[in-house]
Amino acid sequence: MKVLTAKGWQDGVLDETIHACTVRVQVRAWFRHRKVSGVYFERSASIGGLIGYYKKVGMRDVFRKIVSRLSERNRNSRFISTGIGTIVSAGKDSNFNEGDIVSFVAPNHPRAMSRIVLDDRLVRKAKLKESQLAQEYSDQDVCIENLDVHLNSIQGWHLYSGWPVENLAVDKLCAKTLEIETSASAIPKPTSIEEISTRRRSTANENSTKPTASLFGYGNHAKTLIIPSISKLFNVNHIHEIDPLQMGRSPSITWDTSPNFSDDEKPSVCFVAGYHHTHAQNAIEALKRGAKTMVEKPTCTTWEQLQQFREALERYAPQVYAGFHRRYSNFNPMLAEDLEIQPGDPVNYHCIVFEEPLPRFHWYGWPNSRTRITSNGCHWIDHFMFLNDFSKIVKHSIMSQSRGTVLIGLEAENGAGFSMTLTDEGSARQGVQDHVQFRLRGRTATIDSERTYVSESENRVLRRASVSGLKARRDMYKIVGQKMLDDEPGETDSLFAAAEICLKLEEEFRAENSE
Repeated sequence: MKVLTAKGWQDGVLDETIHACTVRVQVRAWFRHRKVSGVYFERSASIGGLIGYYKKVGMRDVFRKIVSRLSERNRNSRFISTGIGTIVSAGKDSNFNEGDIVSFVAPNHPRAMSRIVLDDRLVRKAKLKESQLAQEYSDQDVCIENLDVHLNSIQGWHLYSGWPVENLAVDKLCAKTLEIETSASAIPKPTSIEEISTRRRSTANENSTKPTASLFGYGNHAKTLIIPSISKLFNVNHIHEIDPLQMGRSPSITWDTSPNFSDDEKPSVCFVAGYHHTHAQNAIEALKRGAKTMVEKPTCTTWEQLQQFREALERYAPQVYAGFHRRYSNFNPMLAEDLEIQPGDPVNYHCIVFEEPLPRFHWYGWPNSRTRITSNGCHWIDHFMFLNDFSKIVKHSIMSQSRGTVLIGLEAENGAGFSMTLTDEGSARQGVQDHVQFRLRGRTATIDSERTYVSESENRVLRRASVSGLKARRDMYKIVGQKMLDDEPGETDSLFAAAEICLKLEEEFRAENSE
């Protein structure tokens, strides 16, 4: 299909994948109503910000981040629009049929598209005949008077979000769209539908002896950390990314807008880094296909996913690894030595975690992604459990304060205590920051933002150390990748330890905030 960007029409863009209860619409008229802000983190060009990030991660990762963020500029421009078009295909259980003429709402989309996939709930049948439609495809900016409240209630909505759809808003906007006179520039007529690219193997790939890898989710994390860290071990030749504007252009890779495996896709290994609520289903399917799998946190977001994942591990080879990078920190051996940790010792863990305030429509804030407890808090919970040999959690508590701060307390069966304050109050200049203290038998160690380490006894400083802020993440992918190559067993109980306690905390958090 073709997509309108700030530089003009972009050709050769893959089509979005059609799902159950969705339709693919060939656009005849497209009306932009306003820009939607707050969908993504958008960084201002700041020398001070670059210097701060350089100090945190080093020049190589600063360069990767800049390249990644620049490639996302087209993706970041989102608008709420309405339009008129003809349905060219309908997904399973859709209420519409091929050939229906419809008006629609596109609540979180590029400037204009020649073809679009929409949830049924965003589409209304139009009492129009083909002869009544504009002869040319058209796009234009318009202002619909007295409908701001309806634009506000539907803008930013996403098919994967889990947010409800305001049906009245869709009714009003679709009806008003049919009254707009089209007198705008031509939209290019779309080419044939293509949801998956045809990979053209290079000679290097043909002769490669490296195992093949599939990747789900081609976001900033995948581009700057996962692929650079595993490229020497695996041939990443199939990438799934639902947003066509996020896609790369490498001809040696199969690019796929489907969130699921293709029928003939059988990779040796799989890296799952898509939306949180899709992790479990992708990892389970990878196991079914015999692929060793690394799944990013969280491993699951519902009790049903947790049960299905456990059943999959019992049925298939348990060759799954969790993406909790703090398990691979260079500071862990120092902790063990400086605190003189012995098997079964209760390592007390206390942390304050500052997160960046989320943009209004960012996917971390979707109901399907759960709260910050699951989306980020699981990192520190897992690290606490890891340091205590995954001793069973026997007590847990959670309390929310005004302005979104969350206080969490845990106690493990071995007697170890955990406390965490999660907040987004304060400066966002350096992104997520944290202060963690570990205590055992009169000795203390402190780690700040994964970069600096200090340990002390009752009468002296034992050690000081520092590393790059991203070293643990890079090490994790390399270590897990080598385990995959060596066919080492994956995880079982430790895979779900943090997920299980996060699900319990989520339930209590929702109960507390619904009162």
